[in-house]
Amino acid sequence: MTLVIRSDPPLLVTHVPLTEVPDGCVNVHGHEHAFKPLRRGRWIHVSVEQTVYGPLDVRTQIIPLAKALVARRIPPRLTTAERVRHARLAVV
Repeated sequence: MTLVIRSDPPLLVTHVPLTEVPDGCVNVHGHEHAFKPLRRGRWIHVSVEQTVYGPLDVRTQIIPLAKALVARRIPPRLTTAERVRHARLAVV
């Protein structure tokens, strides 16, 4: 099952990560539990280990991060929490 959030960019919310993400979209997923990111590109991994055991706000954290991922402004090898911080700094 996939929940589509019609935002800019569109968010495809799934439990298990998609194997491919359509151009211009970002996959927000859980399922995989690890402290290190497991996927590069337009995936936002929201398991508790990736978010420092706290929720992420869609408007102020997920969407800005998704925009940065689509624009390829996020470096590899960061956790989701680190990616959120990086996306916020990139906007300032």
